[in-house]
Amino acid sequence: MVLEQLIEQFRTKNQSDHSFSSQFFYQIRTDFQSLHTGKNTLSDQEMIEALVAINYMSSSEQKITVEQAKAETALLIEQCQPNFRNDQKQIKKAITAFNASAALLIRFLAHKGVE
Repeated sequence: MVLEQLIEQFRTKNQSDHSFSSQFFYQIRTDFQSLHTGKNTLSDQEMIEALVAINYMSSSEQKITVEQAKAETALLIEQCQPNFRNDQKQIKKAITAFNASAALLIRFLAHKGVE
């Protein structure tokens, strides 16, 4: 299951270099909330990826490139983007949306554990 894989990735990375620290998760929530006020929205996939990657880089104790940060946060971004069904009943991903609260849920599951 993708969610289990993501949680395990966070547990492993957090133990080794604290990249997925609480600061990282709360900062992306703050950033996305400030960008989604009123008429302002962040609706470009590249911008979403860049914002998450930059926050990841700033919370990491290791020096990594933007490309590495994007690769390491790609699964998180995928899980934080809602799915919907089109008229043909096919599941599609809303790639221009990002739910930062989903990232906090994943953080909670990684830190508190899942039975």
